[in-house]
Amino acid sequence: LGLDVFAAVVPYPLPFPLLPPADLRLAEGSAAVDAGALIPGINDDHQGTAPDLGAHEFGTALPDWGPR
Repeated sequence: LGLDVFAAVVPYPLPFPLLPPADLRLAEGSAAVDAGALIPGINDDHQGTAPDLGAHEFGTALPDWGPR
């Protein structure tokens, strides 16, 4: 399917800019490390004394998602 499936014109920049993936890991010593609440079945695999606040658990590798 293409953008012609929509009723209105959808602006799409060409060529699409290739951006590096954002690094949203926490900084060492951040107040967000070990500051989260445990949610059973969701963040049981945390490292440290509690889950971290933020997109990624401190000390873990960035996930590999999206087009590369």
